[in-house]
Amino acid sequence: MNVLTPNPYPGLFIVFEGLDGSGESTQADLLSKALKAEFGGSRVWLTKEPSESSVGGAIRDSLQGIYRLSPTALQFMFIADRFIHLTKEKSGIIPRLGRGDLVVNDRYHFSTMSFGSIPADLDDEEEQLVRLHSYGELLVLLNQRIGLVWPDLTFILQVPPKVCVQRIAESRGHVELFEEEMKLTAVWRAYEYLHRCYRDAEVYLLDGERPIEVIAEEVLATVKAHPKFRAVSNLLP
Repeated sequence: MNVLTPNPYPGLFIVFEGLDGSGESTQADLLSKALKAEFGGSRVWLTKEPSESSVGGAIRDSLQGIYRLSPTALQFMFIADRFIHLTKEKSGIIPRLGRGDLVVNDRYHFSTMSFGSIPADLDDEEEQLVRLHSYGELLVLLNQRIGLVWPDLTFILQVPPKVCVQRIAESRGHVELFEEEMKLTAVWRAYEYLHRCYRDAEVYLLDGERPIEVIAEEVLATVKAHPKFRAVSNLLP
């Protein structure tokens, strides 16, 4: 089911995914710090999506409720932001990978697919699968035209929706617990489905309820065991 182009560049591309409150941002930050300690900050780039582009800013405004977009419009904005993020001259993901850098990205295709697949009826699994496959078909077309890049490694943090909602409430204040948990449950169904489809493409499902340091050690060990890591190490000063 992998429809994207394997990373053809010398750099190493690592992505973290998961529900809001799963800790994927924390693990992305810890990995980038560990890599910077070994290779220096100039060759390790921690980034995230939505990106810092103007399109990414518009996405954040929509997600924060400043204005409303239809789910389809929001999906296409995410795609546009990703193209900018990938291809921006000198500072995009692809130019950095082309130089042999290590790129750590907080959210990528799986987030767009999982959050974008939420059906109007949160229990409608059939409609959710239709949306996931529709996005997959769109990726095929875009890949033929543009050449999207598949990460060398993808880590999905697995944390129950109920726990994620509790973490969100503690860190951000009040949330509508039942509504948010139902939504995240639907999102997690999509993540599980995508993991089953892509598990042979270096996609790892990690227990996100373990101590932060334990998860970080497993992530770093997996990165260092990747065949491309040694090649990248030889490219770095």
